[in-house]
Amino acid sequence: MAKHAQSVSMKKWLASHEREKAIAHAIEDAKWLERNEVRRQEYKEELRQWEEERAKAKLERQRMTHVKLKLGRLEAPLPKPALTHIDEEEDESNDSKEEY
Repeated sequence: MAKHAQSVSMKKWLASHEREKAIAHAIEDAKWLERNEVRRQEYKEELRQWEEERAKAKLERQRMTHVKLKLGRLEAPLPKPALTHIDEEEDESNDSKEEY
């Protein structure tokens, strides 16, 4: 009986721990999206400036001295946290063997 109560409390603890990990991952995921969005906005501003310089060079019939900017690599997404799970069948089979 005590073993069963311990098993139940362990399952509750694991569920709360998994929930905490999921929340932490969601927060980090939002930060990751924000960093990539900031990088995209910076790129758009730099590209706008480059296009203005290009238009000016065309009007003056000159060649551009530098090539068009590229966005480059963005930060890779974070790996999702692995779920921990307990086999209920193993717990039940172990309990039944210990009772005899």
